[in-house]
Amino acid sequence: GTCSCVGSVSCSCTGATIISTGVVGADLPAGDPNAQAGVWTGSLPLYMVSGGYVIKLSLPGYYDRLVSVEVADGAVDAIAVMVPVVAPGELRVVLTWGARPWDMDLWVVRAGVPKPTFLDWPEQSVFWGVPSVDDPEDGSANEMNGIVLNRDEVNGQGPETITFSASVPSLRYRVAVNVYADLPTDPDPPSQCVAGEDAGCNFRGGEKVEFFGRSGLLTESVFEPAMGTWWVVGTVEKDIAGGFSFDLAPVVEGERNGAGSVADGLATCLDLFEE
Repeated sequence: GTCSCVGSVSCSCTGATIISTGVVGADLPAGDPNAQAGVWTGSLPLYMVSGGYVIKLSLPGYYDRLVSVEVADGAVDAIAVMVPVVAPGELRVVLTWGARPWDMDLWVVRAGVPKPTFLDWPEQSVFWGVPSVDDPEDGSANEMNGIVLNRDEVNGQGPETITFSASVPSLRYRVAVNVYADLPTDPDPPSQCVAGEDAGCNFRGGEKVEFFGRSGLLTESVFEPAMGTWWVVGTVEKDIAGGFSFDLAPVVEGERNGAGSVADGLATCLDLFEE
């Protein structure tokens, strides 16, 4: 049969210790930016003794999330990002990071071309400056149409999300992350920081990009070095059957001859890659 565990001692079904249980996920109010973007972030108070825990968060219509926490002195902050389940044939890319830098950006560009265009026709980049791409008026198709930036986060933690619709062509696309600024956006949005000149203009290490399909988490990648301003995560390739495959070990052409490396945060998504 089934069993529901509620209380503050233990679960008679599994023997697992239950410190606290609760419910999150009431409908977000109209106008909430997270409601519009389809990504829920928030906090739920749980009262625990010191020790290590794994918290499972569930919301109807969202993927379950496991959050590992270490409680000290009876208190801990656990950041949870709830990702909505995508429709059949879709792919969702989710970027999360720590409190700093303040502003990081998720990019998707067309791969397998000599060099993807940036702010020029035909547009081959989706990011905060071009959150979506339309087909040209001449009736031709843009290969980036159907890839949409859902959420641009400028205050740390994330998430930033980009969704591939089921209509995206069966091609190869490159995913990357850029450190934009390490200053608050209030009262005025900062300009893009310059590595080596502006304090905090670098990765801190531990930034994560996750790829979700209809069935859940497909794969993920974490950037370990605390340096650089670009992280070329890798490529996503859609096959003719509608499935997605991933190459998370990109190599820059000429990298071994002194060009910027994807490992040190110097290569950008607009560089030439060995593909």
